[in-house]
Amino acid sequence: MRAPALLAPLSVSVRLRSIGTSSVTALRMYWPTALLILGTVVIALLTVLPMTALWIPGTAAGTRLALPPEIADPAVHWRTLPQFPDATRAAAIKAIFALLIGC
Repeated sequence: MRAPALLAPLSVSVRLRSIGTSSVTALRMYWPTALLILGTVVIALLTVLPMTALWIPGTAAGTRLALPPEIADPAVHWRTLPQFPDATRAAAIKAIFALLIGC
């Protein structure tokens, strides 16, 4: 019994044609899945690209976002004891109006 002869290597064009044919056949069979994957990639890019636009490489903060300047005394007093929501709301409204008026 003789050993089977090795097959001659296929040319590049034959390999590409085979790959292309099988790819087209797979896309014809699974086009809804391909569209779903494409849509997911597009949505991911649309969410990631605006965030990468805020990034500045080489800076200390590394971002274009900055914190607002700190207010010396915001006139908001923190309490450790709980209080009713109405009292909290009244104190917050009083503090906001004091900040708006400039007292």
